[in-house]
Amino acid sequence: MIQIGEGQVRSGYSVKGKMLKLIEGKGNNPLKKGWLVLSGNGRAGEWLRKNVKVGDQIEFFFSLAAEWANVTEAVGEIGNLSTMG
Repeated sequence: MIQIGEGQVRSGYSVKGKMLKLIEGKGNNPLKKGWLVLSGNGRAGEWLRKNVKVGDQIEFFFSLAAEWANVTEAVGEIGNLSTMG
């Protein structure tokens, strides 16, 4: 869990924050306002476990393809969102 210190989660902008918690193997953790989740599995998860520690300062830069640049909300899913149409 990362607490945002400054910036905007928006294409073309960056966010700086502080790593507050590292949680493994448990989804659906509650988020507070101004928090982000940094998630990785496989090699990305291994890299995070080895390189990111509680208290670290982290900066993200968000860059989306032009057709996504003005999207304000999106939903993603692996599998079916609906089985009844």
